[in-house]
Amino acid sequence: QPIERGESIVLNPLISESSLDDFEWTPSTGILNPGELVAEVAPEQTTEYTLTIYFGDCVETRSSIVEVIDRRDIYLGNIFDASSINDRVFFIQAAEDLDVSVESFQIQDRWGNLVFERNAPQINDPSSGWDGYFNNSKAVPGVYVYIVDYRLYGERQIKAGTITLIR
Repeated sequence: QPIERGESIVLNPLISESSLDDFEWTPSTGILNPGELVAEVAPEQTTEYTLTIYFGDCVETRSSIVEVIDRRDIYLGNIFDASSINDRVFFIQAAEDLDVSVESFQIQDRWGNLVFERNAPQINDPSSGWDGYFNNSKAVPGVYVYIVDYRLYGERQIKAGTITLIR
């Protein structure tokens, strides 16, 4: 059964440890309780775990694939204060290891007029974001619409929402 990224699952081979001479789980990546026969795993990506069992002159292997679903996405807030020292730019954020690239980032006013546009902005970079200005003047406080055209794991996505600008 699949798990969400960050969750764990128990791999239970349903055999008694007392009947074994030794065992080994591979790979060891993502195993939360190394050295235990019943393994709890939390891999970062879909992984096939193999249990090698040794008893007498016999060797047996059992494998289990743990499918990891990564539902992480880009993040944009819903309010920003363009006059604040800490929160004066509205920009796209995401986990550093997320496979994402942004084609375009737009801000429109409530009438659909283009207020800001950046092609190929960088993720997690305030200098690629909107500073709350329109035509070199402070934009009027209020609700604006953002539209982000991006690729997540190679698949094209469009995310739209609202951002409230305050001063």
